[in-house]
Amino acid sequence: MGVNWLKMGQRGCLLVVMVCLAGCLRMEIMPLPVEETTRPIAEPRMLSQLDLPLDIDTTQPYRVGPRDVIRIDERRDPEITNEYIVTAEGYILVPFIGPIKVQDMTTDEIAQMLVGVLREYGIRDPDPRVGIQEYNSKVVYVLGQVNNPGPVVMNADVLTVQQAVVAAGFPTPDAALKKTRVIKPDLHHPVVRQVSLDQVLFEGRMEDNMVLRPGDYVYVPSKYNVNLAGAIGELLRPVQEVGNLYYRAMFFQDDRYSR
Repeated sequence: MGVNWLKMGQRGCLLVVMVCLAGCLRMEIMPLPVEETTRPIAEPRMLSQLDLPLDIDTTQPYRVGPRDVIRIDERRDPEITNEYIVTAEGYILVPFIGPIKVQDMTTDEIAQMLVGVLREYGIRDPDPRVGIQEYNSKVVYVLGQVNNPGPVVMNADVLTVQQAVVAAGFPTPDAALKKTRVIKPDLHHPVVRQVSLDQVLFEGRMEDNMVLRPGDYVYVPSKYNVNLAGAIGELLRPVQEVGNLYYRAMFFQDDRYSR
């Protein structure tokens, strides 16, 4: 009788061990829940330094664009001396002369062009002086963990990451400097590159001091940002939405679809 109870006890212990093992196996097999992340609308391409070299002279003269304000001083004709807003089409409207195309020209090129125009209108020995009164046409955007996030107006055709971040008031203490991203938006193939902002700002290493062009983004994430891809996607979303509106407008304007 004692032997039977001993065997039953052994069987019971074996059964308990098997149940525990089955539970452990089940725990290993069942997948852990994965936190969903927001994917960018257009998948950005990560590029290296070789793909985006810093080979542009950042001191090149500024070229005028829409919404810039230029000042023309002509001592021989005070009526021409004035400030002029460049229109969306790239023109300024000069009294008694009319519209003059100035977009993508430097102030020296505009002055040289005005010499010929003023001579044609009877001004002897014109000597126009041209300067930029307000820079409005070109901006880059510095967002995230900087003291003054938002657009940074460019007073040159290009700007470096260092210049843009300094203009935005430097990073905050919560900035993840090594995870900074430079984003070049595009409707179909946006480009994203990671830069080490700490090396650029505080170590004097300029390998990551990329050149920015109008419309580029510098995004300085937080140390506590767990969904960096989703944040970049939100930055690129307005570009995609503008592109969708453009293609819809083109669709409805096409004669093949309006019949």
